[in-house]
Amino acid sequence: MKHLKPKGLIFITTLVVALTVILIDQTDNDLQMSHPDTSNISRKITIDRFHKDLTAHIPADSTDIARLKEKYGAYFDAFCQYEIEVGSPNDSNIVRNLNGFLHWEELPDVLQTVDSVFTNDVFTDIEDKLSDAFACMNVLIPNINTPRIASHCSGFNSNILVDSTYISFSVEHYLGSNCRYYEWLQTPMYSRRAKSPEYIAADLVKCWLYANFPDVSTQHDVLNAMIYQGKILYATRCLMPTEPLKNIFGYNDADMQWCKDNESLIWTGLVDKKLLYDNSPMDINKLVRDAPFTAPFGQNVPGRVALFCAFRIVCNYMDNNSDLGLSDLINEPDAQKILMGAKYTP
Repeated sequence: MKHLKPKGLIFITTLVVALTVILIDQTDNDLQMSHPDTSNISRKITIDRFHKDLTAHIPADSTDIARLKEKYGAYFDAFCQYEIEVGSPNDSNIVRNLNGFLHWEELPDVLQTVDSVFTNDVFTDIEDKLSDAFACMNVLIPNINTPRIASHCSGFNSNILVDSTYISFSVEHYLGSNCRYYEWLQTPMYSRRAKSPEYIAADLVKCWLYANFPDVSTQHDVLNAMIYQGKILYATRCLMPTEPLKNIFGYNDADMQWCKDNESLIWTGLVDKKLLYDNSPMDINKLVRDAPFTAPFGQNVPGRVALFCAFRIVCNYMDNNSDLGLSDLINEPDAQKILMGAKYTP
């Protein structure tokens, strides 16, 4: 995820509402949650096809620049300056610089592949998921604004872009795990598992949560890193209660099932190896960052498995504190309090 920083917008990545999203059955294979009442919210999310507008006329001219500036405003400015780095749309050489980006040799073939993958039905499915997720967000975390959402073409740069009012995804990063471009780019196999359109909606929701709820913990250790990520995963699950859990975690089916089958093993390993309070940045990253495997547990274990325990800890904590709302959870900085309140014994 990349945070756009246009002039006047500096973003990275509440009213307390009683949490109506609760665990129905923790033994359920997909940890299903109930759906909040969103019957009074009718807003429909429509994805702005910025990638189409950007590449509509090649070479671009001053008329195209004016059209994009009028339609996309600060987002277009930020995209040009901070994502593809061609300068401000107000610069005198913007047409030349933008055409330099648009004339990369593989672009026509990439756009043809994009069109074959991103059919109208695919866009509609993503829009339906996002409409429901942000409706849930309006109920459960009402102080977060609903962003405009766009698709962009980045030349295989950042997959998610965030600013104060927009969030967008790079179509090149979701062409299917077997897409030949990822082979050419030598993208690691573990990074390809979530490069399909089915993962887009959950990725966007998670990134919007990251942007609105940055990690403010002053204690930097494995436990705090785990619980922060666990809160984001739990919140995403609350906002997308029918989404397959693997999409929220960014796993394939096999890796997701491994985590469910080995939850106790993961937790025992974290405790026995005395990893929870390890404050080494390298060791923290080994447990919570995406990787081909989780190093402390061996090369046959999926990456980031500690986050599954973190997610389940947060689930237990919220089960045991039914008076808390989702805003209460996300804004609770004390990871130790959440761990103790969870009474977690997988």
